Amino acid sequence: MKFFILIVSFCLVSTQTSAQKFSPNQKMSANENKGLQKNLYNAFVGIGAFNVNGGFLYERKLTNMLTARAECRLDVFYAYASSAGWLYSIHPSLSPELRVYYNVKKRLERKPLQTQNNGFNSFGLKSLISFSPFYDNYLNTNFVPLGFLFGIGPVWNVQQNITSKLSYQFSLGVLVGYARANQKEGPSGISSSNNYPSIFAIVPIINNSFQYSF
Repeated sequence: MKFFILIVSFCLVSTQTSAQKFSPNQKMSANENKGLQKNLYNAFVGIGAFNVNGGFLYERKLTNMLTARAECRLDVFYAYASSAGWLYSIHPSLSPELRVYYNVKKRLERKPLQTQNNGFNSFGLKSLISFSPFYDNYLNTNFVPLGFLFGIGPVWNVQQNITSKLSYQFSLGVLVGYARANQKEGPSGISSSNNYPSIFAIVPIINNSFQYSF
């Protein structure tokens, strides 16, 4: 149960941020209405039920409907315990994803809906690699910080452009994989003899995202 609290932390309800040039009354030019963007660079920040995060992502067009996407970010996971107060850990994370956009033609036919910066719906094969934290405040508590997690699974993404500089994305999915806890250290800084085992992990994904595109 102690380690389970941090695995649940990966149930993400996060917010992130993207930029696009748009006026609601502006007609789309041929260049704006051409489907998936060849290269997309975003910066984002987010907040969720058990985490806050920020970082950068890159997405590259592979075909008219397929892209490869990767996020490089910093995750701060937190939990509250009556016996220890607020607990948190800071993790560097990577999240590669392969996306298939399925409503490209329909979106391009709807005017004046803006579709630049890949403003379409998609299905994806997403993975998450979260590394050992470089900082946590779990020392001298009964809770065990997450050391490493790898998960992979399907995800559904719905993306809409809000303004010329802002787009919204909702993602829903589940990842399955492997997790390992960090070995704790005692008050003197000497590692304890307890070895926390690796476990099978199920990671629900529920994301509400806002992204800023360069």
